[in-house]
Amino acid sequence: MLDQIVDGLNEIAERPAFAEAQAKAAMMEWILTLPAGADAQEAARAAIGRCEGVDCPSVALTQFVEYLHDIADTPALYPVRRGGARARRQVH
Repeated sequence: MLDQIVDGLNEIAERPAFAEAQAKAAMMEWILTLPAGADAQEAARAAIGRCEGVDCPSVALTQFVEYLHDIADTPALYPVRRGGARARRQVH
């Protein structure tokens, strides 16, 4: 699927506004096609490696790679347990 996205983005005409919209649509498609439970950061790093091998990338592909870097460089957020009802009942 990633190969199809990369090839499609690289064939888009060089109109910046259109390219950005296509890059966003491609990002959503890429995210939604990740396997359940996949680590998005690892997948983004792998996708970046695939995209960097393209000669003369288009504006859309360059924007897509920027979005991938955003995902790869953003630390994952996990919920923090605050104690629940037990913490609220404690006397301070």
